[in-house]
Amino acid sequence: MKRFLSMVLIMALLLTCGPILPVWAASEGPLDGMIRWALSSDGTLTISSLWGGEMPDYASAESTPWAGRRDEIRQVVIKDSIYSIGGYAFAGCKNLTAVTIADSVATIGRYAFSGCTSLSEITIPEGVTAISEGAFYGCILLAKVTVPETVTSIGYEAFSGCGSLTAITIPTGMSSIAYGAFNGCGSLQSVFYRGTEAQKGYIGIGNDNKALTNAKWHYQITELSETMYLCGKCGLKYYKDGTAAPVQELTVVTMPDKLNYLVGDTLCLEGLWLQASYADGMSVYITDAELEAVNANMGIAGKNTVELWLGGASAEIVIAVHDAEVTTLDAATYPESDHDYGNSINESKTFTYPGAVSLAITFSAQTCVEAGYDYIYIYDGNGNEIASYTGIEAAGKTLTVPGDTFEVKLTSDVGVTAYGYSFDRIVACNSLLHVPVIDSATVTCTRAGLTEGSHCGICDLVLVEQKQVEALGHDFEEVFYWQGHAACNLMLSCNRCGLKTTLECRLEVAESEPGVDIYTAIAEYEGQKFTDEYVHDFRCTVVGAIISSALGESYERSYVKLLKDGVEIAGMEALDALYQFDQLPPGDYTLVVTRKNYAPKTVNITLTEGTLIQPIELFVLGDVTADGKINIADAAKIYGYIKQDFSLEDVDSACDITGDGKLTIVDVVKVYAHVKGTNPLF
Repeated sequence: MKRFLSMVLIMALLLTCGPILPVWAASEGPLDGMIRWALSSDGTLTISSLWGGEMPDYASAESTPWAGRRDEIRQVVIKDSIYSIGGYAFAGCKNLTAVTIADSVATIGRYAFSGCTSLSEITIPEGVTAISEGAFYGCILLAKVTVPETVTSIGYEAFSGCGSLTAITIPTGMSSIAYGAFNGCGSLQSVFYRGTEAQKGYIGIGNDNKALTNAKWHYQITELSETMYLCGKCGLKYYKDGTAAPVQELTVVTMPDKLNYLVGDTLCLEGLWLQASYADGMSVYITDAELEAVNANMGIAGKNTVELWLGGASAEIVIAVHDAEVTTLDAATYPESDHDYGNSINESKTFTYPGAVSLAITFSAQTCVEAGYDYIYIYDGNGNEIASYTGIEAAGKTLTVPGDTFEVKLTSDVGVTAYGYSFDRIVACNSLLHVPVIDSATVTCTRAGLTEGSHCGICDLVLVEQKQVEALGHDFEEVFYWQGHAACNLMLSCNRCGLKTTLECRLEVAESEPGVDIYTAIAEYEGQKFTDEYVHDFRCTVVGAIISSALGESYERSYVKLLKDGVEIAGMEALDALYQFDQLPPGDYTLVVTRKNYAPKTVNITLTEGTLIQPIELFVLGDVTADGKINIADAAKIYGYIKQDFSLEDVDSACDITGDGKLTIVDVVKVYAHVKGTNPLF
């Protein structure tokens, strides 16, 4: 009777599950209790149960019923009433691309999907409370995982080695994420967390989860659609793969605090605010932390454009990157550790170069500490950690520390030690090198404006400030063209604006001294007065030779006197029988020439302008006939003058032998005595 009832029950089950028969016909079998598996010809592996139950755990992938046919499995379907997925259940199914898990499943066993290298996406259903150790280990194409609100823990290495994983959703109730759960997830960029940033602090995240902790966390997310989230903290929309939803426009609202950099500096966007606008009219204000990409060239000096990207939209800011005035510091002052360093040390050394903008420090190639246990830390002067290194990570590396001070700290445990650290070079950046650009003046000769200034062509820093000033007025270069003393024209040429003009001058004359007139040319232009002087010197010169007869002693010097109105105004000894008087005002003058043994000569002259050439002939005393000889004819001529009652003024002065100013018989006698040789005149 019991056997009959069993057969009836089996027949009923077969009738109820009629459509499954062809699948089981392909490949099928029991798992545990009433749980069965079936692999269809299209590669779908189905796990089902009529009464419910848990899949068994397997010791390895090789111990599963379908181990020999793993390469055929393309899809896994976990039917309702299955409460757990067994350990290693689908491990190594390298062609598995899709997984459907019923809401009845509560746990995913150890390494259940490990090594499923073609699986790219999975949604873990509500009801699962734990993802066990290694559950998705090595799923190298897995890019997106949604973890439901019911999951409270993720086990050791659960997603380790999932190198394509870009985004994961973490529920609010998550309490622990074990050691290495996300180790090797180098592409993980976005973590969608349903809780607040404060609640995140209560999640126990184990070591070796840098990919998770370094990823961008989006808080208080809500689901907008099957493919999109809204971040409650920043207000932005994101696809579930971590990429930002399309932004229609990205606008810079507030520039970052820092706009000036040195070549090689790290870009800092602190203080930057942007507005992201969507096509549906929604817009939010964001900081740089929400940006998907920032493109900046910090390696070349200049005014450089920084591109900011979010959701396919971009905005730009301009920063100034400067070359630096640098000083390589004395190596004798560099800090260094003991070589080799000791155990259990925590040693810090500080280096300062006062006034430096930054310090570029280069570790030596020998720098080395025990990897994973001993560390070198670099801090700035404010105690902020700049970098940390272990093993040989620091060897030969150059690091720029802002400010004029850095601290280097070495920590070690008990055990292996190594060289420690030293520095090959420390270079201080003393200041930014500005590139002057001239700001042209707007002020002109006739219009008020700005003076010339300059600014840095890289950072726009004002180097020479422009100032508002009144019109400068013309800066004329003056050229006076005199036409003798009769007329004068003035040509003006402005050195600033290039204006040229010619003016006719008004002349004023004043005598400065006899024979010299000073003419003043006067011209005016736009309130400016211009003057020049012309000296008209019309003083005269009289010059001439003193000619004498052959008789007498010609080597004797002559003395020439110049008289004006009977008063001697000048006199000179005539050397080489020449005389000259200069700078004489026009007028009448008298020249008186005397020479020993010669009759004095008086000549009246009139000077008008320029030079008068006036030769003067002298005769020896007694040579009245002017024939160059003294003979009886000269005595007879003097005697004739006396007889005719001539005065000395009427005859030649050569007749006045005695020099008494009169003609007398004594003059005749002296000439006669000279001729006879009884009493020579000289």
